[in-house]
Amino acid sequence: MDKSNSFLARHNDLTETIGQHGILRELLLTVVRIDHESEDEPPAWALAGADGSSRISASHRIHALGASDVLYGLPGDDRKYRQLLSQVLGTGERPREEVTPDDVKRARALVAPATLVLRFVPDEGSQLQYDQAVKFIVGITHVEPPKPWGSASENDALADPVIEEFLRAGRLTRTRAEWFAADLTPEEVRSNVLDPWPDTRVTEIVSTFLNAEEHALFRKGVLRITAKSKVTADFKAKVVTEMILRPWRAANADADAADRVSGTRSTLQRMLKWTPLQASGWHTSGDNDPDKMLEVALRNLKEGGSAEEAGIELGVRGGYYLAVHGTLVREARGRTVDYRTPSSVLQRMTESSHGLRTLHRAIVDGRQNRKPQRVDEVGTPQLNLSNKPLLADDKWLRTTFTAVGESVASPPIEGDVTTPESEFESAKTHFANLVASLESALVAAESVRGHSRPFVREQGWPQVHAEDLGIRLDKISGRLKMYAAIAEAAEEAHSGSTDGTEEADEV
Repeated sequence: MDKSNSFLARHNDLTETIGQHGILRELLLTVVRIDHESEDEPPAWALAGADGSSRISASHRIHALGASDVLYGLPGDDRKYRQLLSQVLGTGERPREEVTPDDVKRARALVAPATLVLRFVPDEGSQLQYDQAVKFIVGITHVEPPKPWGSASENDALADPVIEEFLRAGRLTRTRAEWFAADLTPEEVRSNVLDPWPDTRVTEIVSTFLNAEEHALFRKGVLRITAKSKVTADFKAKVVTEMILRPWRAANADADAADRVSGTRSTLQRMLKWTPLQASGWHTSGDNDPDKMLEVALRNLKEGGSAEEAGIELGVRGGYYLAVHGTLVREARGRTVDYRTPSSVLQRMTESSHGLRTLHRAIVDGRQNRKPQRVDEVGTPQLNLSNKPLLADDKWLRTTFTAVGESVASPPIEGDVTTPESEFESAKTHFANLVASLESALVAAESVRGHSRPFVREQGWPQVHAEDLGIRLDKISGRLKMYAAIAEAAEEAHSGSTDGTEEADEV
């Protein structure tokens, strides 16, 4: 049992989560009897998790309890058991300043809600046994679990507790909290004297939640529903992106818009990692007139060589419309001439009067639900030979506002060129297609009918064969998780972190 505990600690360690929140969902417990090799040793009885619960194991580790302590030590020593309880429960009677984070973790890991299975009565004529019934319940939970939300849905779910934490701390009024959460109708927005333009809501959200001065409060909101130990700039950008996109997603909920929403999400996430947005002290001007913003930004650029906060605000507002209209897209080989991130392109645009005027035009057009137009260096919209507006696109933005040191963007490579990236992309797509085929094959096997229900439900899958396949799939799953962790670490290293030293959690 100690080996099993060590395995769970290595592969599914929930000590951080349990220490932060305790066990929230019910455990499924059954009574088990442990027989010993020695006939002189009486059997040991215990309540055990029917699904080999990682949560129970994590709770034991928080209390520094091994399997022998739980099965033999505490049941055989009532005094020691009561001492353990009194030490943990006594935490609530001590002065706050004397309670350590470890004390809090032990208190949260002391109790758990549970369903205790005591007996099983099969249907008349059924040969199903007690252990088979329990395995069936476990199978519903683990073999056929609900479909995972996906990262976008998870980030969206985190947005609400973050907003609530800022509301609780007095950083937001109830009305602004509802505005940020997209819970107000257009009529309610106007009746509360809030600006109706989407870009205004976007800039207010960005300046409120990404500001480094509020990092501790943001993290506290995240910890309301998850025990994520490190809240990075990249993670914050993803949560804020979902908050920003709520109204736009609702307006683009048709099936054909799925790819467009995904592309916009990806662009915005990278745009919001723009360094000035993550710094301390950046706030909106409070004036939502793009003409005045442009005037101030141009004056700052001329007099001081930097557009300063007015330029940043133009970048956020205009960048939002560039993203939702697909005018600026994320860096990707084969789709863009250069590989700069959207935030790098925005930075470059704010460094010239031409770029500032382009961002201004994006706001003007975006507010009219038009795709942003190209403008020349004095801000005049460009027209084609048919006297129709020329629309800005990703290629034009990247070739017009080139990287520092480039006068003309590097031309795209013509013809078929094999790179490590292209080879890996092909292999990755091939693997995904095989997984989809594997899922279809399993569904086909499950659909074979027996006498009264699917054949596999009646006769099962030959144990040796099923276990062999399961082990191989588990190994593949483990390798994929390892590669995902490598990718996450690489992205965090690239984007940097606003953490420094995380503040100790409040008791």
